[in-house]
Amino acid sequence: MMTYKNIVKQIFDAYLCGKKHIKANDYIGNENIWDYLNKHRLDMIFFDLISNKTNIPSKFKNRCENTKRICIEKDKIVCELNQVPGIFLKGVPLSRLLYRNVYHRRYHDIDILIERKNINNIESYLLKQGYQYGYEYKGKIYIPSRKELIFKQLYSHECYEMFKINRGGIVSYVDINFLFSWVDVNDLSYKNEKIVTEIFENKELQKNTITTLNWEYMFVHLCCHFYNEAHYIETDNEYHEERDYNIILIRLLDIALVLKQKLNLKKIKWIVEKLECESKVGYVLALLEILLEYDYKWLFNYLKCEIKDEIVNGYYTKNGNLNLYEKPILERVYG
Repeated sequence: MMTYKNIVKQIFDAYLCGKKHIKANDYIGNENIWDYLNKHRLDMIFFDLISNKTNIPSKFKNRCENTKRICIEKDKIVCELNQVPGIFLKGVPLSRLLYRNVYHRRYHDIDILIERKNINNIESYLLKQGYQYGYEYKGKIYIPSRKELIFKQLYSHECYEMFKINRGGIVSYVDINFLFSWVDVNDLSYKNEKIVTEIFENKELQKNTITTLNWEYMFVHLCCHFYNEAHYIETDNEYHEERDYNIILIRLLDIALVLKQKLNLKKIKWIVEKLECESKVGYVLALLEILLEYDYKWLFNYLKCEIKDEIVNGYYTKNGNLNLYEKPILERVYG
């Protein structure tokens, strides 16, 4: 457990402090380390923090070089979607704005938030660009029925996933969101839709190479998303393989990097109170201390966060009950 924790802490500390290299000679040839970091999407940062790459086993070096190539190609694909009247969320803006290289923060989907009234226009645009509804998995393509498309749009916060096979066989996925899942994964309330409208109308945005949320809304959104993935794993079909995947450490690095930006704390407090998500933000700040020994008590107290012990190491079942994991969280994450 300590080996995994030590290397993760080195990676976080180096990246947050702007260091270019870490002492990694003891870990370079350890296959378990590489697989663990790959699972938590930290392997590309680890790869670049190693000063002498000649000692990296070819298996991992080749894997990293291939991942780098795919990430760079995916970023080019994002440029083709800049005409979509929406807001890029999560992986795309994080990789471009907060990480030294886009391949340091790989992502699966291109997540875009839109206003519900624009669904048809954006659907038409993506279809013209060669996208289609469905997904590719292990070489097989699944195309949903019309019933599945309608059901997804009526009973979730997003449209059915769209995909396109690009040059070199690189598959790009686009998730069109028209609501946020602030409260829980099934929050489809009027209040939710009103918040999305206000974000567009009040221009709670920043425009760099792409359009995304301002830092304050991004911080709260990332915290809520992290909490939902950690706690609603049994109610979300995307996370059916094993519960160990409900905490991906790079998502904590995302939030730590956002916290390094110039933030309007009063704005964050206003958003948190408005959305009533003190427990979700508090959960993330608590994990930053438990897992990485970063002290954000000052922010926890300023935002008047409250968190119960069972929330830190629990998850919700399909019937809404809060269950506790058998292993403590440090053992679950660093095993």
